[in-house]
Formats: sequence, structure tokens, C-alpha cells
Amino acid sequence: MSLAPAVHPAIRGVEGKARPVEKTCCAPGCISMSQQGHHLWSRSFLRGQPYDWVKLPSGRVVSNVVGLCMRHHNEVTGGVGGHQAMIRLEPDETFIWLTPDTGDINQPVWVHQGLLHPQPWSSTPVEIAPPAPVQPSPEHSHPNLDEGETCDSCGYTRPVKRMNMQAGLQVLRHPRPRRRRDRHRCPR
Repeated sequence: MSLAPAVHPAIRGVEGKARPVEKTCCAPGCISMSQQGHHLWSRSFLRGQPYDWVKLPSGRVVSNVVGLCMRHHNEVTGGVGGHQAMIRLEPDETFIWLTPDTGDINQPVWVHQGLLHPQPWSSTPVEIAPPAPVQPSPEHSHPNLDEGETCDSCGYTRPVKRMNMQAGLQVLRHPRPRRRRDRHRCPR
């Protein structure tokens, strides 16, 4: 489990398509290929909210995933021996890389090593709009579709009328795939 870059009640997960992870490790000075995506704010911190994008207290939306090489990912997630590095969000909304100072064990001091490169900012902000209610227009009510035919623009399939032999009534049914029956039965 990694340490959160900032703890604030206004930090919220935001719905959106996951951003592809960078090709190189974002730790300062590292030229290794990124091998794992690291969530800045863990899923347990966001508690059931979407976790690919995060809205900061200022309203800015940033990617919650950065690319790290194996070595730096292990340092940030704190395996055996504790956390060897930390990513922190600064007041100017830049993300920095910190490492612990080994001078005094009783008073751990985190030392600034540099900015993450690239920063997990969104070049195009993720806008979340409520979905518009779908109201079919009168000209798109599918009057010209034959039974079982599918509309090219919206994907609607007109149901097939089948004759109910017991009652002598026509019943509308959507075509559905037939279930395959096994040739043998399991012993009970």
C-alpha cells in the first residue's frame, strides 16, 4: 500500500476512460521503461469511487495512474523495510518524489528529489456530463423495418412475431440464441 500524495476530503474519484501509462518511469532521473501502473491514491482511499481519474480540491482533474519501473514501484509501495520513496502533491499542484533521510531513525525526514516527469495532468480535462435522456424522434420509430431486421443507426432489432400454438395468438418475441443441450447428463 502506498502513501497518498495528499489527504483531503474534497479529493474524489472521477469517471473516465483510463489514460495509457507512460513509456518511461516517471521517477526523477530514471530512464527505465515503465513496467507497472501505480495508483497515486489507492482504491481503499477512494472507497468505491472511480479510481482512474481524481478531482483535486481546486477542481482540477488529474490521472490517478503513473508509470513506474519495478524498482521505483517497489520503493513507493513499501515492501519489506517500509516505504523507500513517496509521491506528494504540492500546494501548486505539482507532484514531487521524496525519499527518507537515513540520518535519524526516530525523526524520519522526507527529502525532495525532484518532480515527476511527466506529471499526471490531463492535457484535455475530463468533463463529466449527465447522460442526456434518449427520446426517439417520430421519424426514427422504425416503421420500415421488417421482422428481425436491425436499424443501422441505432442497433434496434424489430421483434419477430411467432404463433402461440396453444392459444392461437401472435406473440412478439425478441430473437435470442438457442441454448445448447449437452448430449449426456451428469450422474446425480
